[in-house]
Amino acid sequence: MCAVPGCGSPECEECSNDLPQLCLAGYRSGIGMDGYFAEYCVVDVRGLVHVPAGVTPSQAAVATDAVTTAYHAIHRRGKITERDVVFLFGLGGLGFNALQIIRAIGAKVLVSDVKQENLNEAARLGINKEDMVPIGTSIREWVQENGWTGKISVVADFVGMAQTFDDAQHIGQDAHLLPLLLILMFLD
Repeated sequence: MCAVPGCGSPECEECSNDLPQLCLAGYRSGIGMDGYFAEYCVVDVRGLVHVPAGVTPSQAAVATDAVTTAYHAIHRRGKITERDVVFLFGLGGLGFNALQIIRAIGAKVLVSDVKQENLNEAARLGINKEDMVPIGTSIREWVQENGWTGKISVVADFVGMAQTFDDAQHIGQDAHLLPLLLILMFLD
């Protein structure tokens, strides 16, 4: 189920632009409302999502939140294409979903995280070691030393801290072809 289907009105700027999660008039299932721990509840039919055979309820629950959040940021907001070089900050739940979406699009992705186990998991997903910033390394220096200065077209920040924001501004300041896009998850 999509918890925020919007109001669905063709006059609603958010809903008519396929941004129902930003609609202020729509019903928000379980968000600021009691009753969502009940055995049964009533939901707006627009919030229902078809779950294909073979997808477990647990997988479907993640897909309607963490996956769609990352998808919205990467595909719709960032408009990332296979021609982009994306610098991805943060391999938490949203960051790993974003990483997989970026790879599916075919864009080049450079990755930074503060936990080695997350970088190891990124390697298992196919990210080359030379495309990962080693733990404790200055982001700006790594970008410069590895020849990425002026080649990063999109910075995707799934951390949202002052340091990642500052680094993002510096590593993307010379971006060419596409304007630098900072995707800060807490703004959506």
